[in-house]
Amino acid sequence: MLQGGAVPRTALELVLISSIETRVVLVITAVLSLAAWFVIILKWLQFRRINRQAKRFFAEIERTTRLQDAYASVAKLTPSPWGRLMREADSVGRIPARKSASDA
Repeated sequence: MLQGGAVPRTALELVLISSIETRVVLVITAVLSLAAWFVIILKWLQFRRINRQAKRFFAEIERTTRLQDAYASVAKLTPSPWGRLMREADSVGRIPARKSASDA
């Protein structure tokens, strides 16, 4: 420990001689900082996953020539915001039904 009016030389010494209120504030700050980093990393992972889903979705859309074929191929992909958008468009009747050979 420090003697007399000695100046602390390390951060640990500074914390060790600080008041209980200062230590409580430091602990709260550290906990909230860790929580913020957890959220940042979680969101980064989510955006990375969504970006991969978008690439697969648009690759399937570009591969097809008809809207019905695009819908069928997108329906086979893992759920994504873009796939939900296609399903929602289909549920309100925006994507025409595929005609069978007997309809022709």
